[in-house]
Amino acid sequence: MSNTVPDAISWLSNMPKAAERALAETLNQAATATRSRAIDEIGRQLNLPRSYISENIAVRSRANPQKLEVIISAESRGILLNRFDGQQITTDGKNAGVSVQVKAGGPRKTIKRGFFMRLKNGVTGLAMRTGKGKGAIEVLHGPSVSQAWQSVRDDVEPTPDELFNAFIERFNP
Repeated sequence: MSNTVPDAISWLSNMPKAAERALAETLNQAATATRSRAIDEIGRQLNLPRSYISENIAVRSRANPQKLEVIISAESRGILLNRFDGQQITTDGKNAGVSVQVKAGGPRKTIKRGFFMRLKNGVTGLAMRTGKGKGAIEVLHGPSVSQAWQSVRDDVEPTPDELFNAFIERFNP
């Protein structure tokens, strides 16, 4: 067999059912392992608990013999900035802003006009005044888990050779 797309399609269309099941199992196992590696790598980059990252990245679609495809996706909403170890700073008993540490092991950043406030959904968020008046407030967000997933994806996904070798180990007719 040569290494062309039509030859691969032909080989896959003639593949026995046991091989299709083995390939689906291989893809599912690779997706689970990739998700786990992504959680670890994102945790090394962002100052977030592993449990929070785990709740926001998932294998959304698993492979089966009829559909040999897996989908890993992550929450695309920005993360409230106070989740990054937000701490109130005071000077002489007065609010001097808020500090956060977004990058794991990185420096703390100070937001001088920042303050904590209860949001409409009952969650505490980090906000900053943008002008005068009651509505002149901006709730601050950090990077989303989806952005972090996109940045580590190529590093944690298995190579085609790794997938093929795992498939061969699983399917040995």
